[in-house]
Amino acid sequence: MISVLGGYAEEDYRPFLERLEANGYQTGADLFVVDYDWRQSIFENAAEFEEFIDQTNTKSTRVRISCPAFC
Repeated sequence: MISVLGGYAEEDYRPFLERLEANGYQTGADLFVVDYDWRQSIFENAAEFEEFIDQTNTKSTRVRISCPAFC
């Protein structure tokens, strides 16, 4: 389910994603997961995120972003 995340992140985010799926979101259709590298500059991460949004094949013109932080 969370192939782009590894190790600890997958364990932390799995319940959050399962709740979204239980509420009707479908992975790969209207639910996409992307991580970021906190070691990179915000500009590099923003460019990678923009590329991800552009490449995501979705018919919607709206994007909802959720950025939970699990510490």
